[in-house]
Amino acid sequence: MSITLATIIYDDRSGSTYLSSLLNEMPCITVTLESSILTILACHGNDLRSREEVLRFLGILKEEQKFKNWQFNEIMQVNLLNSLSYPLSATNLLHQLLTIIFPDSTNCTNIVFIIKQVQIEYIDLIIDVVPGLKFILLYRDGRGVFASKKRSRHSIYGVPMAINPVSAAQKWRNILGAKSYIKDQNNILEVKYEELLVTKDKVIGNISEFLFNETRVISHQDNYSADLDDNPSNNRYAQAIPASQRHLHKNVGKVANKDRAEAWKNELSSIEIWLYERTVSSLLKDHEYLLCNETAPKKIHLFIFFTHVKLREVTYSIRRNIILIKSMMRSPNTVIAKLLHKLQK
Repeated sequence: MSITLATIIYDDRSGSTYLSSLLNEMPCITVTLESSILTILACHGNDLRSREEVLRFLGILKEEQKFKNWQFNEIMQVNLLNSLSYPLSATNLLHQLLTIIFPDSTNCTNIVFIIKQVQIEYIDLIIDVVPGLKFILLYRDGRGVFASKKRSRHSIYGVPMAINPVSAAQKWRNILGAKSYIKDQNNILEVKYEELLVTKDKVIGNISEFLFNETRVISHQDNYSADLDDNPSNNRYAQAIPASQRHLHKNVGKVANKDRAEAWKNELSSIEIWLYERTVSSLLKDHEYLLCNETAPKKIHLFIFFTHVKLREVTYSIRRNIILIKSMMRSPNTVIAKLLHKLQK
């Protein structure tokens, strides 16, 4: 059995869940829910010389909130530990862990596991511990990303995912710049969200070829396409999304609305568009996105806009910190909870 490991680089609200739901319906491809498992492995993947060190790694991994959605239970852990032999590489640990959590995938001769979510600043370390990891860089018109973030509420903090067009543009630039971190450019494939909407079969075919290293013709006879569209109950990935995040992914499993790709033009103000384009104009043009070339706003209007944004950012920051502190206090393993417990004594 041959196993290929891959991950998706993306900005929030860029269509990653839509892409994941399509790929997860393809034969021999399994896409995980989000988790920082690759980052955790990058930090601890060189310390897997014994059962005790693996247990320590698993303890850290199971503390991550998103990994809990993978439903890795004690029986799976026992099976995992019994299947390992030492010395152990991070890649081998991932192989065993993923095949135990997703046993249906083992029916294939060639398996692809796509681990959703990777932190850009750890890519070098991740490649060191998981050599040969393949990267799918998914991007969407950054102005559409920003508009979607403005509409969407964070699943934990309940605040908008973004309100500042400048910082949103800077993050979008960082995502696209992730390509430069990949030393072997044969291990990265760029996918444009707008092309996925228009030529789905072609894009999925290109991704499949990239993952399996072989030409594959994708048609509407494949599981992922026409028969499943517009019926989320038939889509396995849509059903696996945690309840706390489903409000962000209501359209997964439905027919993609191509008109939404440019809905941002009616949702963003002229100041927001001008600021966004001013920050990343060359990058937008490099990726064949047309600029609106809005007229520069007056200084007083910019002052009022940024004052309003900063006040909201401060308010949201306070709210996030309060929720974070409460969450940390509920977890007995956090440093702050232990300190508070001592103070109470």
